[in-house]
Amino acid sequence: MTEGDKGAPDMACRTDTPTLIKALQVLAAEIESDDGVANAAIAEGAQRLQELAQLARDMVDGIRHPVALRESCPGCRLTIRYRHLALSKDQW
Repeated sequence: MTEGDKGAPDMACRTDTPTLIKALQVLAAEIESDDGVANAAIAEGAQRLQELAQLARDMVDGIRHPVALRESCPGCRLTIRYRHLALSKDQW
């Protein structure tokens, strides 16, 4: 992963996490497999991604600062990375 401005990853070709979770959920429901293993694996991947996104949200909520985000602060850099990786673009 390349780093862009202020510690944020380069988002040129990445889907936001909520959209990716939804896509995996649709694929898990729509893919036709004889034994259902592919469906189960995709559904579990979506569920784990959702759980990790919630964990990241909880962690970021625990380090919020009463001031504007600063590039020199490790917590602020984490918050910026989280926004770019886990939130849809309209929530940044």
